[in-house]
Amino acid sequence: MSCRHTVTQGLLTLGLHDVDWSAWYRLFSRGRFDALKAGEEMIRHTLEHVEETRPYVVVGDGVKVYRHSRKMPGTH
Repeated sequence: MSCRHTVTQGLLTLGLHDVDWSAWYRLFSRGRFDALKAGEEMIRHTLEHVEETRPYVVVGDGVKVYRHSRKMPGTH
């Protein structure tokens, strides 16, 4: 099963089906998303909140679980 990866699909996945999407489309129309830059910014903004003696832990969810539901928005 495959689907198109669109701004609309992302917003539906986040449960934002009842909000104005125009700001999101303006954001993503400015060019490609730079994942490396986003990662650098995340580290820069979060690392300052961790003591030097504590581990710095980051968790990401990269699991793709296809869902099908007539009641859950963003599934097909």
